[in-house]
Amino acid sequence: MRGGHFRAAPGGLVRAGVGPAVPLPGRGQRPAARQFAAVLQRGLRRRPLALPHGLVGLRRGALLASEEALSRRTGRAPGSADLSQEGLVAMAWDPVWEQVYRERAWGRYPGEDVVRFAMGHYGRAAPRAGVRMLEVGCGTGANLWFLAREGFSVTGLDRSDTAVRLCGERLDAECPGWRQAGGEVRTGDLLRLPDPDASFDAVIDVVAICYSGFDEAAQAYRELARVTKPGGRLFSRTFARGCWGEGTGEPAGRGMWACGEGPLKGYGATRFTAREEVPALIDGWDVERIEESAHTEADGAHWIRHLLIHGVKR
Repeated sequence: MRGGHFRAAPGGLVRAGVGPAVPLPGRGQRPAARQFAAVLQRGLRRRPLALPHGLVGLRRGALLASEEALSRRTGRAPGSADLSQEGLVAMAWDPVWEQVYRERAWGRYPGEDVVRFAMGHYGRAAPRAGVRMLEVGCGTGANLWFLAREGFSVTGLDRSDTAVRLCGERLDAECPGWRQAGGEVRTGDLLRLPDPDASFDAVIDVVAICYSGFDEAAQAYRELARVTKPGGRLFSRTFARGCWGEGTGEPAGRGMWACGEGPLKGYGATRFTAREEVPALIDGWDVERIEESAHTEADGAHWIRHLLIHGVKR
């Protein structure tokens, strides 16, 4: 990794350091923000990243489409209560991610923080197929691929049809028996999961919920808590305050910016979370610990910062 690297510190804090990174199981996936930068550098922006038709303003942390455009897109009457907040949020980012996944299926290997979470808590489970894990915003399946190969029962959710198709194809080709172990990947709405209460042992979010406003994100974490067993665990990686992009471009709500520079530019509105906001954010969960991570971009001058949130279902 160029620039800073992760280093363990007392109390679970992870800080950037100087020197070569130590290889860990699952090493190889560049952090999400660096992946975004690579997408831009490799030509995605040769074609404009068109936002949804009718995009006109910002409200409550989400990009807001006009009622007329929403009516055309959904078939519902303007002013209808059915034009919900979560629908507005989805419209703000989904077309961008569809284009990303169609142009480049990056993300082949799991994040080391996901590896540590899964194996640290469930590596000794027997049988592992009895441990059900849900990842929201699963993308093309880098994390699910690792979890399925390790024998866990995996479910993935994403708003992108292309991502779900690519994820399923990869798992079918490289993880024999994953469907027989109860695995599936699907498109769907995070705020209305079809799963019964207490369905999963663990849920994972890697920079997915951070593209929703604070109130919508809290609702999403509550829904994840609903489908998690008592005592089950949450791992959530989200962009932290002080990350490159925060404070640039246009404000979009509480801690949220349509970034005007850096690798998050052009991906709609991104929420940056302060450590002290976490207890209110992950409603329905007890905070077990919060880690902080940071690395420099290739120029060595800009920092990408994350919070690694660990929660336990109440």
